Amino acid sequence: MHSKSEIETQIIKLIAEISEQSLNQSDIFTPFNELGVDSLMALELSVHIEREYNVCFDEEDLMSLSCINDIFTILNDRMQP
Repeated sequence: MHSKSEIETQIIKLIAEISEQSLNQSDIFTPFNELGVDSLMALELSVHIEREYNVCFDEEDLMSLSCINDIFTILNDRMQP
């Protein structure tokens, strides 16, 4: 099982790769549009998250995402034992 900080670090790294941006922990509340993340990138991100953490993001989830922290919130809620 991954720790919360490991998951957060991996998600930030994944978003940085997908968006081709340099991101860090200070960017978790920056809106995705300011980070250059569009809907196709969000879909790609959701596929990676589903594969890695076995957590599915439906269309409503994807539409509700506005920043990296929103992803952490959904993951924390759905990964609870």
